[in-house]
Amino acid sequence: MKLAKQKGFTIVELLVVIVVIGILAAITMVSYSGVTTKAKLTAAQSNAVSVRSVIETFYADNGTSAGNGSWPANAAAVNTYSGLSTALVKLPAGVTLSAGTVALTAANGDKNITYMPLATPANGGCIAYYNYAASAPFLSYYFIGTATAATESAGTIATCS
Repeated sequence: MKLAKQKGFTIVELLVVIVVIGILAAITMVSYSGVTTKAKLTAAQSNAVSVRSVIETFYADNGTSAGNGSWPANAAAVNTYSGLSTALVKLPAGVTLSAGTVALTAANGDKNITYMPLATPANGGCIAYYNYAASAPFLSYYFIGTATAATESAGTIATCS
C-alpha cells in the first residue's frame, strides 16, 4: 500500500518566514520614526524663519527718520503687526508666536515659535523653535539685531543676550 504524500510547510519554514517579516517590520518602523522627526524639525525651522521675516519687516517698517528701525518689544507686537492688512509679510496660517516664557515641547514645537526681546528691545531679540533632533537642550535659536546668545530652561527661553 502506498502512503499519500502530505503537502505543506514545516514549522521551521514558517518560523523563518515570520522572523523575516518581523525584521522587515522593525526596519520600517525605525525608518518611519526618523522621517517623522526630520519632517517636524523642518517644519519648525521653516516656521521660525517665517517669524524672523515678519520681525525683520516690522523692524524695517518702524524705522525712524535717521533710518534706524525698531525691533518689536514682545510677541504680541509681532502678532498685531502680522494681522494688519498693510503688513508686507505675515505669519503662516496655523503658526503661533508666543512670549519666550511659553514652553515648547515635542507636542507643540512644530507649530509654536517663541520670541524674547533683549533687555533693551530696541537692540533685537531671540527667536526659538523646538529642535526635534536634539537630545538636550531642545531649543534652537535665530538671533536678530545685536542678540548673539540664548539659554533654555524647561523648554523656554531663560535668557537672551
